[in-house]
This record gives sequence, structure tokens and C-alpha cells, in this order.
Amino acid sequence: MEELHQSIEESRHGSSDSMVSYDLYIAEQNSSAGGSGVITTHIPDSGGQQDESMVGGVEFKSVPLISNLTVIGDAGGGSVVPLFVYIRFSGQDQSTADLTFELMSGTTVVATDTATIDDPCQDGGILGSSCAYQYRPYEMDISSTLPDGGGNGFVVLSGKQITLRMTAETNCAGGGGVPGQGSDCDVRVAYGNVDNSNGAYTRMGVKANALANSKVKVHHSGGSWNDAEVLEWAPNHRSEHRTMQLSVDVRDSFGRDDIKEVKLVMNTPDDTAVVFEKTFSNSELKLDNEGLVAQHEWTYSAGRAPGEYGLRLEVRDLQDNLVVYSHEGVEFVEYAVFLQLAPSQGDVILIAPEKTSTVEFELEHIGADGVDMDVQLSLQRNPGSDWLIEFSEPGGYELSGGGALVRPTLTVTAPDDLSDAPTQFDIIGRAYADTNNDGTSEEVQVVTTSVSIEEVGVYAPPKMSVFEDEEHTMEIADSERSEAYDPDVSHFIDGEGAGQFYMEVLNSGFDFDTFRIRVDGPHTWTVRMYDQDTSSSLVEEGAYFMTNQVESHNFQSMIVELTPPLERGVDDIAKFAVSVLSEGNTSLRSNLSFTAHRTYGVFAQVTSDEFGLPLGHIGPFSSARSQPLVITIDITNAMDEGEPVSNWQIINPSELDVNLEYKNQVFGTWGFAVSDTDSSAVVNTISLGPGDVESIRLSTTPGNKVKAGNHTIYLRILEIGEEELPRYFDLPLEFEIEADMPDDLEIIQISTNLPMQPGDKRTMDFKVFNGNNVDLDLLLEIDGPDGWEVDLDSIAYMGVDAFGEKTFSVIVIAPKDSVRDGDIGLIIITAQPLHKETAYGPSYTKTKKVEVNIECSGSGDCLLQELISPRQSTVVAGGGFILLIIFAAFLRGKRSAKIYEDFVDEVDLEEDREIESTEFEEIADEEWEEDIELLD
Repeated sequence: MEELHQSIEESRHGSSDSMVSYDLYIAEQNSSAGGSGVITTHIPDSGGQQDESMVGGVEFKSVPLISNLTVIGDAGGGSVVPLFVYIRFSGQDQSTADLTFELMSGTTVVATDTATIDDPCQDGGILGSSCAYQYRPYEMDISSTLPDGGGNGFVVLSGKQITLRMTAETNCAGGGGVPGQGSDCDVRVAYGNVDNSNGAYTRMGVKANALANSKVKVHHSGGSWNDAEVLEWAPNHRSEHRTMQLSVDVRDSFGRDDIKEVKLVMNTPDDTAVVFEKTFSNSELKLDNEGLVAQHEWTYSAGRAPGEYGLRLEVRDLQDNLVVYSHEGVEFVEYAVFLQLAPSQGDVILIAPEKTSTVEFELEHIGADGVDMDVQLSLQRNPGSDWLIEFSEPGGYELSGGGALVRPTLTVTAPDDLSDAPTQFDIIGRAYADTNNDGTSEEVQVVTTSVSIEEVGVYAPPKMSVFEDEEHTMEIADSERSEAYDPDVSHFIDGEGAGQFYMEVLNSGFDFDTFRIRVDGPHTWTVRMYDQDTSSSLVEEGAYFMTNQVESHNFQSMIVELTPPLERGVDDIAKFAVSVLSEGNTSLRSNLSFTAHRTYGVFAQVTSDEFGLPLGHIGPFSSARSQPLVITIDITNAMDEGEPVSNWQIINPSELDVNLEYKNQVFGTWGFAVSDTDSSAVVNTISLGPGDVESIRLSTTPGNKVKAGNHTIYLRILEIGEEELPRYFDLPLEFEIEADMPDDLEIIQISTNLPMQPGDKRTMDFKVFNGNNVDLDLLLEIDGPDGWEVDLDSIAYMGVDAFGEKTFSVIVIAPKDSVRDGDIGLIIITAQPLHKETAYGPSYTKTKKVEVNIECSGSGDCLLQELISPRQSTVVAGGGFILLIIFAAFLRGKRSAKIYEDFVDEVDLEEDREIESTEFEEIADEEWEEDIELLD
């Protein structure tokens, strides 16, 4: 309820006297309103009559209102809503009908009336009578009241509808047997353009101000609706500050169709004359959220008399009601000054240690004519006692009448130590005038302005820019914004002569300075420089061009003339590096670069590819990409008007020698296809007249084993029919391939792996193959078993080109006294790729294992080592050998087999087991001795 009460309060616009009378008509049904008919301010004087039965109830609705609407009645001092209705009551004599009329705001009933009618009519009958609609007046009493004692009335909130409900209850008498009379009766209401109504319609009368939410606002030119209004204006301000922007927003609760005319009127302070009157046309009024908005700019002439000027918004609706919204007024002030930096000054003051700087201002009297003022200027904050600061007129500045102008100067001498220097100076101006004509002055206005402070050296690096055009609007290079321009983008010049570019060199230091300019490019090109203003050549000192003396924060404009070589096909594309040095301090310099590209009447440019800007740089893309790269290219005939149509051949990049000769012919494996942009049909030739442009599509399928980074491929456009010196153009296309992770790395052994003798020294050869598309720096490490000496025959760091290989050697020295026959020495070689100085992860390290066999042929060291440190197999073999020696000794003692058998029998008895007796054949002593020798 509180929000509703607030909405009602906001919708009240003045008293009821500010309201106007509205006839609300019942017209043919409107689909946006609903109900059987629509409540509208439009007179339904076209179309036909509509009617509905009131028995059971019938409703008529307005469209949803676009703003809150306060309504009172049009009679009875605002408490009664007159209602005029065309009704037909048909039925038998003595029938009656009870009528109820209800007026609703939204769903709330706000006014009602009831009536009984007892005059039915009949169609036909004995006398052939007819039943016509009768014009009947009623009065609906408003039952609700406006808040705060505002009297009877109601508010229809924005988005809600006004509804009129008519209901009839009939009491039908018997027919009495009269021929042609039925037993039913009905009450019907007619609306719309009622037949034979003579300009009277079904309607009701209310008072309201449907335009109460309309407004006008005043701003400076370019202001927005929500900005604070500007209500004070200076009579003698500068022309650019004398334009008022008057914005109107007209809101009619019944909708924009209810608005007939919108007018703005400004009067003089005494209301005796109209300053201007503006009636908005339909084309100037724009629909905005169901309202109408418009703007009018009015520039007043200088010298306008001071005072408050009346401003009003007049809106007339379809029923010729005139609603006037009076603005609070616009005042032209008597006392006003304007303070700003002088146009030639800029908004920055340069300071340098122990140097003096000056700032010029403009102080102007913009108030009324014939009014004198004095203005005192000062700094709002003093930066310190070590600063020397003063204005050109310490006693102040006299301004005699509107339009008077003076140019104060502020002189600033900075201290040696600028560590605490402020970032800006804030200047305050206090204006004084004799307002009472009594000889005493009082402060009438305070104005402020500021100037930023930039600390610079006595000399500073120059700032330079290069442009394509003489007016310096098409910048192509900037020493302070190198990231904004691609230095490799081609800038075309005519191959038949010299090309001209335009350069600015700005002195960003504190003092005067002269600059040395050096332009480095292909030696086949000729460079000359001229002063753009005088066309005189710049003085040359060795490799440098010398500028004139340039004042602080001023610049010199120059022409850079570039002449390509006479020989065609040589350095058609030339990149130039420009350096500018301060003569005052040669350590201060700036650099930029740009590319010139000579043409012969035709040129081509990339207009789109999937990678966007910069155009002509395609990528980065993966080295494993198989999907074609699609590039759209425009080919332009740059010949003069009047030249004949010429035919041009598009050379497939795979057939151009300059591409095939590029670094091992890597582009020979790439696929190229040229087609048009519409049908994908293959395009080999095109015809172009002067100024014609033809678009083609180049589809490129990358090949394998191309090094990561940028690679340039050329597309050639060649003139057909000219055999000696055909015109041509080579379009460079730069492809950027992403770097692979260094996981394709292999260590391969070159030397044969032969056995080694103890103490041997051998050099083994290996190679590292880099299958990645990036050059790699490798850290090699080698490790061997204890006692072995293994080392690299070179430094441990090695660089291997992409898809390349590099050999290295390993020195291996086998131990002399710690190996045995058949030993294996395991040597481990690792190659670890480095990223700058940090190794990649361990998963990228590659390892090579090499087994080296030891072979001892006739070496006493091996036998001795075997005896000192026998292996298990040696121990077993040695034990058998000792048994044989003992057995031989027994035989040498010529002991008989019998004793041996007795010995065996004793053993058998001791062990309590039977052993099969074996007879040994006697062997001669000589044979045993030979067997022993073989064992040795």
C-alpha cells in the first residue's frame, strides 16, 4: 500500500485546475486492449456501428496506460463521471430492466451508477413499430478519494487499464397474445460509429492530465538526458559554448497516438517577447518506449541581455487540449569569466632541473556588456619554497565588459631536485566586481583550470612517425607504438619511379635540439630526404641526414624518397630501419622500421584468413596439420585510367623457383590450389581493367619436415602477352609453424662394438638425430661401471638443427687388473634437451646403453684375477682340478689296486652301505703326465 500511495503522489501534477477534460469514447474492439470494445480518446467517426447485449455483462477496456494517470470526474466538482450510452431495451409491455455501470482502475471499482428502465420497445407488431437505440445519460459517482485530501478521484497506474462494465438484469412481462410479440426481452448497447447518432457517441467524460510526465531539459550540446541540467549561461561566451541543447520527452498516458503537436517556446525575462519558438515535425519526434523524444539546438547571439528567460513545453492532444509544462527557466548571468590554457600551449608544461618554463593562459570576460571585473590568479597549492613561480601581472587582470580578453603568463623555475615535483599545477581565478555601484568590489565568481607537469631531461629521445600520405593521416610506423604496426606489411610504390613516405620527428626534450637520421635498407635502393615545408634537401653528414634545429615539443616534417633498383626482380621488397639520434646527447635515440614494395601496375593483398590480424601472417598452426589453410586474396589493377584491360596469370607457388630454392626445397612437398571465391572453380588467369579488383582463394596444404617458425612463400601475378618485360607482383605469405615438443630424439651407435682387452683404450663414434622441427641444445652425459674410464671426446653441450644430426665420440678405457675373460661393461649415454638453460622434463631425456665385452687371450692378468676373485663356475672347475692332482699322486706312488680296494671296503664298512666295486684299468705314468700338461 505504501508503494501505491507513493505512485499516486508522484502522478499528481498540480491541482485539478491543471487538468483538462477528456471524452473517452467506446470504439470498435482493439486486439491489444481486450474486451468487447476499446476506450479511447479517438472519435470513432469511421467504420460502422457495433452492439452487444448487456444481459450478463459486457466490458470495454482501454489499452494499458504508459504512465500513471490521475483522474477526476468531469461534473459535480470532480466527483461525477458523466456517461452517455446508446441503449435499446426490447421486450413486452410492462417489462423492466435494472442497469449497473461500473468504472474500474485495473481491477478496482472506482465509480458506479445504477438505473431502472421500463420503456421497452418492440419490432413489428400490429402497427409495424421498430425498436431503435436511445441516447441515455447517466452519472457515475466516484467512490474513491485522492490522498491527502485531494477530493474524489482515482489513479490508474502505469501498465493498468481503465475498464467500463455494463450489466443488465431484465424482468420480462407476458406477451398478452399480441401478434408479433415474443416472450423474451433484451438490453443492448451500441458503440463505435452509431447509426443516425448525428455526431453523438457512447462515451464518458473525465478530467485528467495525460501529459503530466512530459518534460524538457537543457544541456550543453552533446549532453545526455540524465546529465545535470545547465541553467546558467554566459551572454558573451565563445560561439562553441553558446549552443543550448533542449531535449523533450513527451509521455501521454493514452499513448503516442494521442499526441497532436509538440512545441518549445522561450520568452524574454519580462515575458514581452518570444525569443524562439520551435514546433517539432513528425520526422523529428522519435518513438521511445511509447513516448516521443526530440532535441533542438539553439545557438544564441553574443551580447544577450542578462536575466531569467522563461521556457515552456506545449503539447496539444487529439481533442485539442493544450497542456503546458513550464520549465524553471534559463538564466543569462551578468558576471562570468572563462579561464583556459592558450590553444598554442597544449595541456602539459615541461620542466627540467634548474630550467625555466612558461605557460600561457587565456582569461576572458564572458558576462554581460558594460560590466567591469578584476581577476586575481594564483596557484591553489605552492609546490615549495625552492620553486620560483609568478604570473605576468601579480596585481591581477582588468576585464572591461563582456568579450574582453587577456593572456596571462605563468613562469616556473624548477629546483635541481625534482623528486617531490607535483603532477600538475592547479590555477584558481577569483573575479571581483562592483555589484551595487557603491565603489566596493565583492567576489562574484571563482574559476579553476589545471596544467599537467611532465618532467623531461634537457635532451630526450626523439619521437618519430612515418606516414603514407602527405596529410599525415595514414600512419604506418611509430617509434613509441611499435606494437601497433607490423613492420613487414608491404607499402606499395610504383616500380617506374621513386616512392615517397612522410616522416615527423618530435623533440620531446626541454631544450632546442638537432637530430641525426639514418635509414638502413638494401644497398640497391637509393634514399633521399627533404624538408616537407620547403622541399629543400636535408644536409647529409656521412650516413646521416641532419634535421633543422627543433624547438621543445615541436616537430619537423620530412619527405623520405625511396628509389628501387633498376634491375627487375632484385630486392622488390625492401625493409628499412630508421634511427634518429639526439645531437645534444647521442646516447638518446629512437628506432622504427617499415617495408616498401615496388609494383608494376598490379598488386595483391590478403583480405582474410582463419587467423585474423595481421593479414598475410598465417598461423601459428601445428606441424601435424592436415587440414588446408584457406587464404582470400584481392588482386588490384593499379594502372591509370585509360589503360587497356590486361590479362594476368596466377603462378602456383609450387612452380615458382624462389619457393623451391628455399632451404632444401621444403615447400616442394606442400600442396597449393587457386580457385575463385564463389564456386571453388580453379583459377589460372584473370582479366583486369584499371581499378578493377578480383578476389581469389589460395588453399594451402602444409607438408612434412618444415622447421618451426616463420616461413615466407611467394604468390606471383604475371602479365600475359608481354614477352620481354612482363609486369609482375610477388605477394609474400608468411606461414608460422608451431614448435614440436622435443620428444623425437635418437642416439645411434656408428662404431662396431668389438671386444676389448684389459687396459685397452678405444674411441667409439655415435650420432644424435633430431627429428623435431626445432633446433635443440643437448646436454650429453656418459656413465660407466666402476673401474672403467669413460668420457666424451668433446664438450658436453651440443646443438643439433631441426631434422638434423650431429656426431660425437666417446673414449672408453677398460680396467687393466679388475676384469676377467667374458666380463661385460655397461656404458650409458644420455642426451637431455635444454630449454634455454633449463632442462625439459625427464620424459624427454633419451638414453643409449652400450655393452662392451672383455676378451682375455693368453693374458696372465686375467688368470691371476680369476684366481684372486674367482667366479662360481671357476670355483667348481678348480675343485675338480685339485681332485685330479691328488688322484694322480696316488698313482705315482704305484699303489696297487688291491690296497685301493681294501681302502674302499673300509669305507664301505664305516658307512654301512654297499658300493659297487669298480675296477680301474692301469694307466701308464707317461699318459698321466701328458694329461696333466693339457690341464695346465
